Amino acid sequence: ARIGDLLVRQDDPPWQGHLTIVLDARSANSDGAGFEVAVSAAASLVQTVAEKGDRIRLVITDGSDSGLVDARATRDTLLERLALVDRHGDGPLPEPPLDGGRRRGDLVVISGGLVHDEIARLQALRSRFAHARLVLTHPVGSIPGSSVDLEVLTIAPGSTFADAWHASVVRQARP
Repeated sequence: ARIGDLLVRQDDPPWQGHLTIVLDARSANSDGAGFEVAVSAAASLVQTVAEKGDRIRLVITDGSDSGLVDARATRDTLLERLALVDRHGDGPLPEPPLDGGRRRGDLVVISGGLVHDEIARLQALRSRFAHARLVLTHPVGSIPGSSVDLEVLTIAPGSTFADAWHASVVRQARP
């Protein structure tokens, strides 16, 4: 810089992680108990992301979408939305929106069970996210195992989301 010239320094903000949660609230895909587990799992993720100070997007199959927001600033609003969500009639599983750069954010889809076509659609979208997980709260039907490029966590009856998540982390840590 030359003496006497005014310069303005603009720093790029540090990259902030972000998570997109898609909550399947369709009646056909979960029973009452499975739906409560799904909502609880989504709330746990919102709380964790808020504690980390990252961004989050909550998409629910009833048509609501929080947009990409600061989880710390909107935690209470998101948790209240989850507390009030109800199961609803059928409809398509929404396509998870791409937030930020390609393969930067993570995706978690929480459902009681998906049909093969929905899994195939998620599979096709997998390359848009750094990491993708499918959390099944009450599996209906089977998941095509080796052909799925999504990590699938199944919450067994009587188990908790925390147990399934912890088991998943332990599996990933093994060489």
